[in-house]
Amino acid sequence: MTALLNEKLQQPLGLVNARFYSLAGTNAFHSAASMGTDLAHVGVGSPNVDLLYLALTGQVPGPTDPSISSVKASLLYINLLSSIPADGKSAAAVVVRLRDANSNIVPGKTVTLSPSTGSHAVISPASGVSSVAGGDIVFTITDATPETVTFTATAGGVRLNQTATISFGSPPATAGGISANPTTVNANGSDTTTITVTLQEENGKPSPGKVVNLSQGNGSSIISGTTATTDATGKVQFTAVDNVAETVTYTALDVSDGNLPVPGSATVNFVNASGFCSSFGHYGIGTAAPGYAVTTFASNFPVDCFLNIGPIGLVFNASGNLLVGDRNNQNIYLFGPQGGTAGPATLLGTVQDPGGVTLHGLTFTKDGRLYGASQNPAKIVEVNPATGTEIRIVVFPAPSGALAVEMDPLSGDLFFSTGDGIFRVTNFANGPGTVTPYCSRGADGIKFAPDGTLYAAAGDAIISVSGTNAPTPGTVTTLTFLPGHPDGIELEPNAANASKPFLYVNRNDGTITRIDTTLLPDTPPSLCSIGCSDIYTGGSRGDFMTVSPSGCLYATQTDRVIKITKADGTCSLTPANPAPQIVLTPEDIQPSPTQGTPVTFTATLKNVSSPAGTPMTLTVIGPNLQTLLERADANGQAKFTFSGTFTGIDAVVASTTVGAQTLTSNVARVNWTDGKHKTFLSMNLSSASGAPNVPLTLTATLIDVSASPPVQLSGATINFAFAGNACATTTNAAGTASCSISPNVSPGSYASTATFAGTAAFLASSASRTVDLLAAVPNPTLVQFSSANYSVVEACTTVTVTVNRTGDLSGATSVEYFTSDVTASERRDYVTAIGTLTFAPGESSKSLAVLINDDAYVNGSRTFNLNLRNPLFATLTAPTTATVTIMDNATEPATNVIDDTQDFVCQHYHDFLNRQPDSSGLAFWTNQITSCGNDQSCIQAKRINVSAAFFLSIEFQETGYLVE
Repeated sequence: MTALLNEKLQQPLGLVNARFYSLAGTNAFHSAASMGTDLAHVGVGSPNVDLLYLALTGQVPGPTDPSISSVKASLLYINLLSSIPADGKSAAAVVVRLRDANSNIVPGKTVTLSPSTGSHAVISPASGVSSVAGGDIVFTITDATPETVTFTATAGGVRLNQTATISFGSPPATAGGISANPTTVNANGSDTTTITVTLQEENGKPSPGKVVNLSQGNGSSIISGTTATTDATGKVQFTAVDNVAETVTYTALDVSDGNLPVPGSATVNFVNASGFCSSFGHYGIGTAAPGYAVTTFASNFPVDCFLNIGPIGLVFNASGNLLVGDRNNQNIYLFGPQGGTAGPATLLGTVQDPGGVTLHGLTFTKDGRLYGASQNPAKIVEVNPATGTEIRIVVFPAPSGALAVEMDPLSGDLFFSTGDGIFRVTNFANGPGTVTPYCSRGADGIKFAPDGTLYAAAGDAIISVSGTNAPTPGTVTTLTFLPGHPDGIELEPNAANASKPFLYVNRNDGTITRIDTTLLPDTPPSLCSIGCSDIYTGGSRGDFMTVSPSGCLYATQTDRVIKITKADGTCSLTPANPAPQIVLTPEDIQPSPTQGTPVTFTATLKNVSSPAGTPMTLTVIGPNLQTLLERADANGQAKFTFSGTFTGIDAVVASTTVGAQTLTSNVARVNWTDGKHKTFLSMNLSSASGAPNVPLTLTATLIDVSASPPVQLSGATINFAFAGNACATTTNAAGTASCSISPNVSPGSYASTATFAGTAAFLASSASRTVDLLAAVPNPTLVQFSSANYSVVEACTTVTVTVNRTGDLSGATSVEYFTSDVTASERRDYVTAIGTLTFAPGESSKSLAVLINDDAYVNGSRTFNLNLRNPLFATLTAPTTATVTIMDNATEPATNVIDDTQDFVCQHYHDFLNRQPDSSGLAFWTNQITSCGNDQSCIQAKRINVSAAFFLSIEFQETGYLVE
């Protein structure tokens, strides 16, 4: 700070103490009272650098400059729509900061804030005075009407140039319904039914601007669009037609408010099927077996009515979106998590080639490239995953017609199936690939296990081909036979035997069969019975299948894609996308938990070798903004548990860095509903040491942390326990409760506890603190520093100081220590150290570490003192003061040391956690920034993110270490 002032003044300050103390009690310093402390701890106070500079130069702030002063919106919490609920209660803030032409703060000016004309926003306070601390004033804004409001600030009659804009959105819907009209419709592909979804707010008003998703269970109707937004009346309408005679039950989700189910359902009977395909095609709706659930994910694909063939190729991209390839028109469609209807809105592109394409299988390779297989003409092509168009031909002509195409997880080579066998493609990344036979059995669907074993549907047989790390051609084993022409195939890992996965087979006869390979192969191979179970029957023609990042099974059924889960909605299959990714589950917490209820999310690394120990971050964006850090286990999983302090919707996303690649998971949601407020109980003010049979005061403070801002709870009963004794008392107006216990126990360390049992309005909480009971000894021991002088070279480091105890060591002893400035400053050169050292019986020495800071100034050696005081069952003897000399770096860096990434991170450990960094943590957070390379905008963003992570870290939040 002195260096900054020297630079601004263009001359050295000289003896600063005399000049500073003459300004005590002025705006040049933040007073002790404003910092919640007293003169004994902070002296004249914390420097207010801008006003201190003006005071030292005999100047005063100039007039408010409207171009330099700022007006900014600051959301007190963020929801998924980047807006504030217009409920008249949820608040945003507008911060006005006044500056003069030289960017000095301008305190003491009256500021008013005005909303745009016609706004319903409520501003508090109506006006205010800019603060001494920063020349700012904070206005709180609420609104009961959905609208976007622009705010203008005026200071002392001067209108500021900047404005702030805040969007107030519709509050969460609390009621709703769904209906259909008409409820009986001809299934001719043109007659429509209209499904209406209505949402209302808590006060009965319409709930506009809400995104609604419409589902049809296992129905195959064609919906105008599966997602739409409610209008000003809180309504949204969908239309549906059908080519199949069936009964469809429609349900809806309020996506905007955290995928809340809309009450009720609407049933439509589609009758009198007509049209060309109704005479030739086979449309079966199908039924899920007990323990499973089937829903339509996407519909309205073109169909070959004679063969009942519609879409075939399915694959998920790294973003969790489903790509569907249609054999009939060579289109590739892209569907988000909500699914939808094949049409212009979901069309990604068309794979066109002068020689023609009949699109079948799709697959991604580890480098994120997309490949497709064509049956006629027989070829393998690379497809642009962003546009769905062909980039180049990889294999042409392919032996026979190419059907499925998959990537080998071991070698990264491509394998494709044909009616004449299975073939391997190598050296295909930058030119035509080299094709070699791998298996002579003709096959349709193929799928790799993680160990490189290939499973295939070969005619009516299910076969396995030895791992791709074995000699070519692979060894073929016939596992069993299935009726109905098995086609697509997928895998579920077997935790009991990784080499024997469960298989799922999609058959042309509309059946999906699960196979337990631990009971196979049959000897001799025969039609599968034991170990095979049909999980879906009575459907349409089934072709290929795939697995989503969350492990759910997706399968083609003539003109639609269905989603298969367990009956409870969970999934356990192996995702097909080989690119490294993070999958966050569950994607939605249902039913919505009440505030204060803990929820657990699991982030799983996929397609990453040796994932154990990988640091993973969970970011919660919403009213419960926070960041959690865990490390993946051997299975690549990290579990995160937190509870919602505030109501509202949190978006949750996991991220990590693998090599040079940053991975981000799918977004999960949790909607916290009204419930008991979360409380926090602290024993920081309670005694930490005492003596047997001497009254000890136990103190606890209770805070309602769900209130904004948090408030102390008075009149609450706190139960204390210590050393076999208990007492109870109630909190005062400051939320503090105290009572006294005389411990009739032997000397030693004991846990003291405080418990709040909770009430109808507040959740229970507890706290504990270890108390050292020390016994007096007949001849008090002597306590002193081991040396009167210590030294350390300036860096982001520590200096270790030793305190010795001599004499009678049979009892326990404690002594307090504290630092004080000499020529070094605790605000610049080192971190204040205050605490208590406790010597156990027989212990003769204790060490403590003082944190040392680095800087870029050539300012010679500086000193500070470490002092001893208040010994218990001991006597102080010289030296009771140790002088620490901080020696200047041999060569000071040319730039600010805070620009050095490692020093930047190290300083955060000092400032936030009051400790020296551990090596793994220092490496992790440093890598977060250095991974940007020379990208300055990336570096700046990462530095901000790292700072935010330290502020939001559990260690900082729980210790409450003071940042000065």
